[in-house]
Formats: sequence, C-alpha cells, structure tokens
Amino acid sequence: MVDINTRIDALIREKLAHPVLDAVPSLIVVLDKIGNIVWFNEACQKLTGYSLEEVKDKPFFPILLLPEQLEDVTNAFNDLKNFSNVNEVYQNYWVMKDGEIKLLRFINSVIEQDGEIEYIISNAEDITESAAVRKLIEDSELHYRTLFDYLPVSVWINDLSAVREYIADLGLFDKSINAARFLEEHSEVLKKCLDLVKIIDVNARSVELYNARTKSYLLENPPFMLNPNACDTMYMQIMTMIDGGDHLELESVCQKRTGEFFNILYQWSVPDEFKNLYDRVYITISDITPLKVAQAETLNLISEKNDILKQLKADEKELLQLVTAVEDSLSLVVITNLKGAIEYVNSKYVEISGIDLEYSRANEINLFSPQYLSIENRADMMRTIEIGEQWFGECKWTKRDGEYYWASTIISSVKDENGQIINYIVNQKDTTIQKDSEEKFRQSQKLEAVGRLASGIAHDFNNVLTAISLNVEIIGTLLSKDDPIIEQVEDAMRSIDHASSIVDQLLLFGRKQDTSFVLFNPKNTIENLSSWVPRLVGAGIQFKIDVITEDMFIYANETMFDQVIVNLVVNAKDAMPRGGKLLLELSSVRINPDQVICTSRYDNPQPLMKLFDNIEEDKSNFCMIRIEDNGTGMSDSTKEMIFEPFFTTKEKGKGTGLGLSTAYGIIRDFGGHIEFESVVSKGTIFYIIIPSVEK
Repeated sequence: MVDINTRIDALIREKLAHPVLDAVPSLIVVLDKIGNIVWFNEACQKLTGYSLEEVKDKPFFPILLLPEQLEDVTNAFNDLKNFSNVNEVYQNYWVMKDGEIKLLRFINSVIEQDGEIEYIISNAEDITESAAVRKLIEDSELHYRTLFDYLPVSVWINDLSAVREYIADLGLFDKSINAARFLEEHSEVLKKCLDLVKIIDVNARSVELYNARTKSYLLENPPFMLNPNACDTMYMQIMTMIDGGDHLELESVCQKRTGEFFNILYQWSVPDEFKNLYDRVYITISDITPLKVAQAETLNLISEKNDILKQLKADEKELLQLVTAVEDSLSLVVITNLKGAIEYVNSKYVEISGIDLEYSRANEINLFSPQYLSIENRADMMRTIEIGEQWFGECKWTKRDGEYYWASTIISSVKDENGQIINYIVNQKDTTIQKDSEEKFRQSQKLEAVGRLASGIAHDFNNVLTAISLNVEIIGTLLSKDDPIIEQVEDAMRSIDHASSIVDQLLLFGRKQDTSFVLFNPKNTIENLSSWVPRLVGAGIQFKIDVITEDMFIYANETMFDQVIVNLVVNAKDAMPRGGKLLLELSSVRINPDQVICTSRYDNPQPLMKLFDNIEEDKSNFCMIRIEDNGTGMSDSTKEMIFEPFFTTKEKGKGTGLGLSTAYGIIRDFGGHIEFESVVSKGTIFYIIIPSVEK
C-alpha cells in the first residue's frame, strides 16, 4: 500500500511547482515543519546558485545561513511553529553557493493542518543593495544622488520634525500618559500629523512605482494621503518615536495615481544623528503584490491539498476496511502476477503455508509451477484463467517446509480499465483435515473389508490345514525313525506349523481371535518386555525403555497390545541392519494446545495436536507409546502405503505385509490413534495414543 503522506507530499510539491511561483521576482521558500526545504522557486535558484535538486528535502539552515545566525534563527523558527511570530518581518544573511553573502528580508506565513504547523512559506527579498545604499549615504554624499535615483526600490526621505514637535506639545512623550489610548480616541491627531509630514526627496523608482508623471508631481501629491491605512501607518510611526525607536517595518496598502491598489512593505529607519528631531527619516517601499498573489496561490493549493487529503483519507479508510476483511478472512488469499509470482499474501496463507512475501520474492516462487501445485490437468487450469474465466477445484499445495496441504481453490482474474488481465487472485479453503479424515475412513473401511475376507479365508484354510496336519501326524506314527521318508514327513509338519502361524496372523488381522478387553497397566506390560526384547533386537542395537513412574490403566486386549508393540519393535530392528538406537517410551499426555512433544519433524517441541491433526481437543488423559529408531527411514511413496494390507518392503518370504495394517486396526479398536514420522537416512518414530481410564 502506498504511504498516504508520501502521496500528499508529492501532490503538494507538484502543485507548488506552479508557473506563478516561478514567475514572480520575489524569493519563495517552502519549508516543512522540521525545517527541510520542500520548494525553492526559480528566483531563489538564480540568486543562490543552488538548483532545486541540490537543496530539496535538505535542512535549510545549515546550507544557507551563517553559523553565527543559527541559534537565533532556530529560536525564531521554533516560535513560528508555535504561531507566536507569524507574518513578522526578519532580516538574515544568506551564503550563496559561490560563497558570496547577501542580506535578505523575510515575511513568514504558515500552513496548518489539524491545529499543527505543516508548512512554512517564506517570501523573501534581496535587500543587499538597499542596505548598501544606506551605508553609502552615510559614507559619501558624493555618490548619494546617483545611487538614490537608480536604486531598484522606492526610497523616500521625509522630515517628521513637525510631527514630533506636535505630539510633544500634546504631552505624549510623558510616560504617565497612555499615548496609544489617546491616539485611538483622537483620530484627528493622526490626520493632523499626516498634514505635517514634509517630503524632502524621492527617487526615480518611486515615480515609476506610483505611476506618477514626474518627481515634482509625486512631491506635491504624496501618495500616502490616498493610502486607506495611512492613519494606521502614522500611528505606528508616532509610537516608534515615543518609544525612542529608529526602525519600523510593516505591511500596508497604497494607491497609484491611476487608482490601482497594491501591497507594500513599508520600512522606516532613522540614522543616529537625526534620531532626536526625526528631521531625516529614510523610508523604503517595496511592492509585495506578487508575493501576496503567490501566497494566495499557495493557500489555494494548500486548500486543494486538504481536499485531496480528505478524499485520500476516505479512500484509505475504505481500503483499510477491505484489507482488514481480507487479512482476517479464514480463507487463504494470494495475489500473483501473470507469471505466478506472488505479490500479496494474507495472514491465513502465511499461517498455513509458511510462505510470506519476503520468502516468496527471495526464492522467486511461481505459485502455479509443479513444485508448488499438484494438479492433474494443469494445462486446462492455465487456459481457463488466461482467458479471464474463473477456475475452481481441489488441489494439493506445497508448504515452505516441503509438506503438503489440500485446499478447495478458486482462481479469478483481475482486469484493468482496458479489460486486460493484470493479476490472479487465488482463494483457498484448507481441506487437509477433511481430506485426511476421508482417507482414514476409507482406510478403515478397506481394512474392515479385507479383514472380513482374510478371517473367512483363514477359517476355511484352518479347517483344511487341521485335516492335513492330522493325516501327516498319523503317517509319522506309522513310520520308524530310520524310514527314508521320515525327513519329508517332518518337513511337511514344519510347513504346516508355518501355515498355522500365517492363519493366526490372518485371524489377528481380522480380529477374529479372542478380543475380550480388560483393564491393565501398560507400564507393567512394557517393563516385562525388557527381559527378552534385547535378545530379540540383537546386541548391535542399543535398546532403551523409558516409562513414567505413575501408574496408568487402559481398557484393551493385553495380548493384542503386546502384539502391536512387538511388531513395531521388530520393524524398527529390521530398519537398522547395521545397528543403531531404539527407544520404547511410555508417557501420559493430554490432547490440548498446551501439550507439546519432541518430534523429528521439528527442531523445537511442538503441540501434540499438530501431529494428531485429525483429532479434536480432549481434556482426558491418554497413554502415549513412542517407538523411535535411527534407521533407514521411509521414502514418500512408502509412507503413503505404510498401512495398506499386504504391503511390505521386506524381501519375499520374510514378511506378510499385515503387521502395520493389523496394528492400525487394533489401535483403532482400542479407541486410539497411531501416527508416524520418518525421514530417509534419519529414522522413524511411531506414536500411539490410547485413552487412559481410572482403575
């Protein structure tokens, strides 16, 4: 999502780049609230030698001010941010790019947003020449006339001695009199003072500024008499005299000979030698109308910016609601480009798949590639979405850790205003638990059907085997030990015994043997195994039994329980032909989010429910048996077939393929669950949980 402040700033900067701001001769600088330069018009660039690109977004003070000015200017800037000195006039020296120093005069205004300063606009004027003029007048009368007439600003020399004498006669210099109140109550005094002003001289720029025909015309018809704010200006001059001041700056409005009004900056100063009588007062008048126009333009632009801000905030709110809905959705949502590269994922997708945006970009993931999507007819799916139609189906997707999850998937197209497809939206609903449950249900049905078939065959075969066994035994009793065929009879009996053991396994698989359940302590059963299982697994395998100290009880068939444990131990032994380590562990667990176990799949302990992800939370205690080896492990294809009846990885004649399928059925009959983990070359762990009961 694009940062809204960035967009607003960009709009402001674009708007500020207005021809009006660049066309005015005045210097215009726009600062943000921390003092960085936002805009620097062409007049500023021309004067300083700095381009906009050189100063934009950089702090104003260190670049353009003398070091000795920084403290005072910083204090003034902070006051300005508190609205305490808005529209006051300042003078500062600027250091140009080539090192030249110029004196500038500023008028500052602020743009606020929600009660806080957002931008500071400085309208400046180079008064280096004006300052130089005053110094030259003081230093050399010889150069006075030439400089005076050709100064680029309007300069007036007035004699206010009669004004001073008049207000002295009124007693306004007496500190006991409130001069300000007196002047406010007697406006006629101000008008009288205007009549007492004597104009000594004006320069050529003044004639041009007021559209006067000649200098003499201007002297005979002083324009300040037409100034609607003339009395206010005189009031300020009188108060400056009373306070003993020698400098005054203010903004006002004047009228030209043609009747046109314009804005001025009125600067009034008195050299020390004339300060007592005020018979020489130097006044410079600058036309600041372009600055005012520019300021108005800026205010309009800021108003437009505020409107844009409101609209963007409204759009942002709507977008935020949409994003929140997608982020909080129970569905997995992914947005890709046309090549399948991921551009957005919601939190649910990250939670299930483990793939976030950073990982996707770093690994250049193509979501629709065979590596991440398992689907029978990939070409049909791609054709459907590439023509802009919606595709839906159930797919197997790859997680970050290489495991899979099933999801009911809908893929839709996103089109631009021209109808061109620009993105794909993949909406998934995780169906892994449902899929696993269906698979386990089918497995149970298959085992039950095969079990019924196997038990039926076993019973019939057992009847035939019994008859054969009796006849062979009778033949054996009729032969002497020296009879040459006695050896064949003994071989026949051994084959009958082997066939009988197969019948027993078939009956066990079909659970047609004695299946009476009793209450017993599995700890005692497993501890009894410690006396003979080490001989079964052999000396090359380090066998360890770890059981809890507390007693627990399960309701099951103890013989079948032994059969399951022994079968899993034998399988573990067979998976370690070169020796290894074998652990048989018994513990008590609860099926809840707080119960954790250490598994080979994770580096750190993980919730038990993550392994048995097809069962719901249960507050009861469970007996858990863990059988772990560090043998050869199983491939993915083997893991998919591990509980299938008659499936075996052993050599022909060394296994029936009924051990694990029988164990699966028995544990389910006990009301329990069996799961496993296996990694090639690292080993296998089988987990069995059976509900425990009180004695």
